[in-house]
Amino acid sequence: MSAVLEFIFTVEWSYAYCSNPDSGPAFVVRGMLLPYKVYSGVSSMEHLFMPHVYAVNLSLLAALAYPICYLLAAGGRGRAAIAGVAGLLSILFVGGILSISLFIRLYIPVNSIADGGFMRYLELRPVSLGFNVNDATDCKASTFWFPQGWQPR
Repeated sequence: MSAVLEFIFTVEWSYAYCSNPDSGPAFVVRGMLLPYKVYSGVSSMEHLFMPHVYAVNLSLLAALAYPICYLLAAGGRGRAAIAGVAGLLSILFVGGILSISLFIRLYIPVNSIADGGFMRYLELRPVSLGFNVNDATDCKASTFWFPQGWQPR
């Protein structure tokens, strides 16, 4: 269930540079519950991807989804078997999509998606919840999180 939730939905994250991208574009950062992927800007579909944060996200979502899955499967052996098969199929589907994305270099594994100059990982702030679409959109400037906008360091 956590793999499917993470595959379908995402949180969009903002950083101060989104408010004033004067030295180049600022791309949206995605990840639920923690940010782990950003469009690289190098090729048409390439994303920088933090696999260790993705694993933490799946673990956190699994801990949140476990009580719901437990209640759904507690109705008897038939429900438990259906829940188990559905879980296995969803893990195989999401794992297959992720494996293909890594193999064709759609996702480039990195230690950090932040470049240090325009974006720092600890400065990322959530701005919206939406569908997990891999389009290279500009990030949303957040006047709530960054009222002064971006100031060059």
